[in-house]
Amino acid sequence: MTPYTALSMLMGSGISPVRIIGDLCLALSGPWLLYRLKAKGTAGFSLETQILRLLVFTTRYFDVLIGQTVSIYNTTLKYIILLSGILLVVAVAHGPGPFSS
Repeated sequence: MTPYTALSMLMGSGISPVRIIGDLCLALSGPWLLYRLKAKGTAGFSLETQILRLLVFTTRYFDVLIGQTVSIYNTTLKYIILLSGILLVVAVAHGPGPFSS
């Protein structure tokens, strides 16, 4: 088995490098926002925006919620994006406000 065949089995067929870069940027944006939220507090974060972000990605990735999977790569990224969205909403909703001391 060649490395390309193993990678193709893991990620699915037809994955371009541009899509991989885009997927990784999207998947890393949630953890980065969580880090920024922990470091600087909720100032500048809108709960409504985070709820809408979670709603958009939940409807976009609804297939993973009902059990349909395409590949390990795709499913893992979808779970990372959805989980970070849920954590962001909870953290912004229950975190200290911008004027709390």
